[in-house]
Amino acid sequence: MSATFLSNVENAHSKASLSTFVKIANSLDMGLDDLICDSIKECRLTLDKQLAALTNDCSDYEMRIVVGVVKGLIGTLGDAEAYKNRIEDCHARV
Repeated sequence: MSATFLSNVENAHSKASLSTFVKIANSLDMGLDDLICDSIKECRLTLDKQLAALTNDCSDYEMRIVVGVVKGLIGTLGDAEAYKNRIEDCHARV
């Protein structure tokens, strides 16, 4: 497989067969779900596995920090969504 072909597949200029994706996944030592997760709507299981792998070696202390950061991030995401909705409502009234 040439670098040009891979680039064309990445940039959606060429289509690849399932067997090509299997070859790519195997050469990267990953599953197909990991390879295409960013391109599909529902990939919660894959993301859960990635998060578990990232935190697998964390100590209890480190996990407390990770959980605290995630809680803060989720709160911030909610605040940002509410702010975005208020801005959209203002624009809709104008």
